[in-house]
Amino acid sequence: MINNIQRYGIHDGGGIRTVVFFKGCPLRCKWCHNPETQSFAPQTAFYPERCAGCGACAGVCNSGGGPEGCRGCGRCWDVCCYRAREGAGREISPEELAGIIARDTPFYTYSGGGATLSGGEPLSQEPGYMDELLSRLRKLGIDAAIDACGAVPWERFENLLPFAPVFLYDFKTLDPALHKEFTGRDNAEILDNLEKLCKAGAAVKLRVPVIGGVNEYACERPGEKPEIEKMAEYAERFPVQEIALLPYHNTGSHKWARFGMTEPDNEFYTPAAGRMEELAAIWRAQTGRKVVVGG
Repeated sequence: MINNIQRYGIHDGGGIRTVVFFKGCPLRCKWCHNPETQSFAPQTAFYPERCAGCGACAGVCNSGGGPEGCRGCGRCWDVCCYRAREGAGREISPEELAGIIARDTPFYTYSGGGATLSGGEPLSQEPGYMDELLSRLRKLGIDAAIDACGAVPWERFENLLPFAPVFLYDFKTLDPALHKEFTGRDNAEILDNLEKLCKAGAAVKLRVPVIGGVNEYACERPGEKPEIEKMAEYAERFPVQEIALLPYHNTGSHKWARFGMTEPDNEFYTPAAGRMEELAAIWRAQTGRKVVVGG
């Protein structure tokens, strides 16, 4: 189930990339900027400011909902000439998706880029889907990276190791209670999978969302380090290729209402640029790895 395909991306991996956003995720991060990728089912975004009230959507909707009661059947996506209703989620076979990705092969070759499989959580798709897709990409000579939250059975990672993808691996918090409070699940499986990936010799790039009010804060207990610094101490043990510190942003906050979802209450903030550079220096000194801000 594919949410979106972005061509000519310059983030989420090296070079020029095609980024595929899969739909469906086991986590419910309260800071999620792509909330429409949480559900595995198709969804419809409604833009009331574009709606002319023509009723065309109600005429084709199999739930009879029209503008207010859509359940994501998708029939209205093509009949709304005002683009008041847009869809998220369609099934694409591994063969078709590999063909779409292959269209920009010259750009990958020139820039050292490739495809990044993101989400949601791409490894939450049907078992075997990623195996076939990566096999096809490998035959086409296209580099692949997998942007993973890690909350899936280890077997999903293990099956992909022969295809030697790069794993862009999320590391949100070290504290399991904090992780559960803000994502809906603890991080035991996530940390276990990270350790197994590194022991297996996989190419891993750690991605750390720096969320003001969650893992980045001024600790009130004398002598105790903030969570983000504890995470740096923990990350020292992993032979990762690179660590990216990603400052929180709320550019996707408008999506919650568009998709009929309720945005979680939060008081998150974006750490200042100076603070991000300070944290990068701390992580470099602690881990001895390449640490970048953003990416």
